[in-house]
Amino acid sequence: MKRVTHMAGRIVRLVSIASALLLSQHALAAGTDAGTTVANQAQVDYDVGGSAQTFILSDPSGNSVPGAVSGALTTDFVVDNRVDFTLVESGLLTHTEVTPGVTDALIQFTLTNTGNATQDWRLVFTSLTSADPDVDGLADTDVDMSNIRVFVDNDANGLDIGTDLDFVDELAEDGSVDIYIVADAAVTLVNGDIANMDIEAITADSGGAGALGADTTDDAGSADTAGVDVVFAEGGALGDGRLNAQDGFTVSSASLTITKTSTLISDPFNNTTNPKAIPGAVIEYVVTVANGGAQDATNIIVSDALSADIDLVSDAFGTDEIVIDNDGTVTNCTEEADADVCEFTAGALTVGVAAPAAGLDVLAGTTMTVTFRVTIL
Repeated sequence: MKRVTHMAGRIVRLVSIASALLLSQHALAAGTDAGTTVANQAQVDYDVGGSAQTFILSDPSGNSVPGAVSGALTTDFVVDNRVDFTLVESGLLTHTEVTPGVTDALIQFTLTNTGNATQDWRLVFTSLTSADPDVDGLADTDVDMSNIRVFVDNDANGLDIGTDLDFVDELAEDGSVDIYIVADAAVTLVNGDIANMDIEAITADSGGAGALGADTTDDAGSADTAGVDVVFAEGGALGDGRLNAQDGFTVSSASLTITKTSTLISDPFNNTTNPKAIPGAVIEYVVTVANGGAQDATNIIVSDALSADIDLVSDAFGTDEIVIDNDGTVTNCTEEADADVCEFTAGALTVGVAAPAAGLDVLAGTTMTVTFRVTIL
């Protein structure tokens, strides 16, 4: 009787070892490819009456026939699909700086497949508003970029605008892919404008190379089947197969403030003592161009079509008619169409004539003044 008890204990130990081995293999299956068939079979060796017996292999339905030719089947299961991925802002990790009028500016994200199956991802972008949370600490100013497009560098050869697909295509386990939102900045945008963007990645089935599959369906709430079931587990917890990331564009431009003032200089009777604005009086105009923006303003042209009631004073400043003070650099020029940047023709004053002289620039944070005098007719 003791011998039988001993043998029974040995069989139990063998079965326990086989079960532990099977459980350890199952625990490692989180990284095993979805669809993989895991096949295992236990073998039990035993003695009877002190004599070793032929081993018996396990079978899902039970097996009592000893030996390798018993026809016993392995115990199988199919590894299900654990959908897991990350989506993060990448590239600059700050807003992309754009100037008004620029085309094909971009922000970048990276999607990494941390699941156990090849997947597609459908991408949806949204222009955010001031009602949405700040992005990178910057609040949206309720302006939008234009001509917004999404491109994915599925072939890992860099961004090819107009050629790359607009979805993540056949991304294998542990693979990463760069996603770009490409847009234009309208010339109506001003310095300091913020255009925040959101991108959502929605898990899709593998559709084959170059084809976006249907949105993947989650099976987490259903009983396990013999096929490949799907569990959304992005971020290490049950999810919905969707992730969002944000980035944005910051407008950096010149910001010009234009001021024109007038000062009464003299009249024919009082000269410079308490002069009055009567016919024959001289008025000094000062046009101020202040650049409070982050970028230089270049090729500036100041034009002023004078009223028919006034006329430019010739030789108001020695032999010159106009004085330009550009951040402390003072230049005088004449009303004639010559080599300088000033010209007075048909009652219109133009300062900043580009040819033959160079155009005028007002650097960021600086001020330029244009001073000239007129006579009241």
